[in-house]
Amino acid sequence: MLDKALTDLNRTLELDPTDAWAYSHRGLVYSGLHQYQLALADCTRAIELDPLYPNAYGRRGSTYIDLGDLEHAAADFAHNLKLAPDDTLSHWMSTWLTLLTQDPDDHTIHYIEDAAATHPQSYFAFLCRGVAFWLRGQHEQARTTLEHAQNMHPKLWDAPFWLALAYAPQHPAQATHSLELALKLGISRALLTPLRWLERDHPALYEQHMIPLLARHDIPSYRA
Repeated sequence: MLDKALTDLNRTLELDPTDAWAYSHRGLVYSGLHQYQLALADCTRAIELDPLYPNAYGRRGSTYIDLGDLEHAAADFAHNLKLAPDDTLSHWMSTWLTLLTQDPDDHTIHYIEDAAATHPQSYFAFLCRGVAFWLRGQHEQARTTLEHAQNMHPKLWDAPFWLALAYAPQHPAQATHSLELALKLGISRALLTPLRWLERDHPALYEQHMIPLLARHDIPSYRA
C-alpha cells in the first residue's frame, strides 16, 4: 500500500515538481517506510514551496520526533498551530512533548480538554479527553475513552501507550500488554519518558512488569 502511494506521488511530482501537497504526503509515506531523512527533506521542500501549509509543519514535526530531535519537533507543531489553531493533532503532540520534561498541572488538563473540543469526535480528541481523565484521577473514564480511541485506529500507537499508564496499577497485565503493543506499533522511543511516572508512583509494578518488557526491546528504563 505504501509502495503504491510512493509510486503515485513520484509520478505526481514528475508532472508538477512544485506540488507542495505531494511533497508533504510523500514525506508521510517515507516516514511510514522508516526513511526519515527522505521524509524530512520532502516535508521541508513542501514548506519551502508553501510556507502557509500547516500540515507540512506537523508532518515534519512527527519526522523530527522519529529522529529524536524534539526541539525542532516542538517548533514545527507550534508553527502548525499558529497556521491552524484548531488542529487537534498538533495540540496533542505539543502537549506530549511538554510532558516529556514537565509534570502535568491544571493548565495541562484544561489545555487538552479545550483541544478535544475543536474536533470532538476525532481520534486525537478521544486521546486528549482520555489523558485528561487520567490526569484527574478518573481512571475508569480514562480507560473507556482511550479504549474507544484504540478501536478507532488500532494501528496507531498513541492510545496503547497511554492505556498502559491508565491501566496501572489496578491491571498490571493489561498495562504491560498495552505498552508492548505500543512498542510493536512503532512508537518513537523519544516519547516514552512519561513512563517515569510509573516508576515514581508504582515502583513495584514498574520493576516487576515494565523494566523486563523494556529490556526485551533493548530500551533503557525510565526513572523519575
